[in-house]
Amino acid sequence: MQQKRLAKGLIIAVAAFSCAAGYYTWNAPHAQAADGLAAGRVFVGTGTDDNGNFQAALEDALAQADAFFGQIGADIRYTYEVLSTTGERGGIVFYNNIYVTIRAEI
Repeated sequence: MQQKRLAKGLIIAVAAFSCAAGYYTWNAPHAQAADGLAAGRVFVGTGTDDNGNFQAALEDALAQADAFFGQIGADIRYTYEVLSTTGERGGIVFYNNIYVTIRAEI
């Protein structure tokens, strides 16, 4: 009876430690890449379109994120948010540029 309690306690302790270690590994601060982003988990980039098309600029930024995360593996799913949208328009040569900056994370 004493051995069963000891074994059960040991199994619970090992399971708790494993869960805590896994949680910390996933949620711990990650090493910073040279560009200041968390290595391999976060992408920040800007897509552009010189016809003022928001969707085209967003697709450009997402293509950059796809390439970035594609280095990790073939079946990566990430979430993204649009951080900013800026543009320039007018002038003699009639600029119509749009810039869409996203942040994507695994």
